[in-house]
Amino acid sequence: FPLQPDSKFSQVQTVIVHHNLTEVKNLFDAPVQESQLLGRSLMKAYTMAVAQARYNYGPQVKELPQPLVVQCVQTDGQNFHFSVLQLHSTEVDCHRRNVYWSLPPLPLYEDCSYVQ
Repeated sequence: FPLQPDSKFSQVQTVIVHHNLTEVKNLFDAPVQESQLLGRSLMKAYTMAVAQARYNYGPQVKELPQPLVVQCVQTDGQNFHFSVLQLHSTEVDCHRRNVYWSLPPLPLYEDCSYVQ
């Protein structure tokens, strides 16, 4: 977990993920689909939220005393994907549901070039 026990910053608020187009690939060189990018954001946010829950409440925590909220921003420098995960439980099969909100990827710009 990236936080040290004696750190004055003990809560993860936002996870920033760089999507490197030359490194993140599919098997057999198929292009990465938008649904895969959205799934990647979900997995990164969930992983960080579970790590934060274990950091806060111990490694055996199941249902959290209060929800943890982690934001995720994934970008390739041109497109940005924003999402939020609210973690209620680290158990997969639990009556308390974890909640995930997501926006579609947003392009920051269409073209980056010099125009006279």
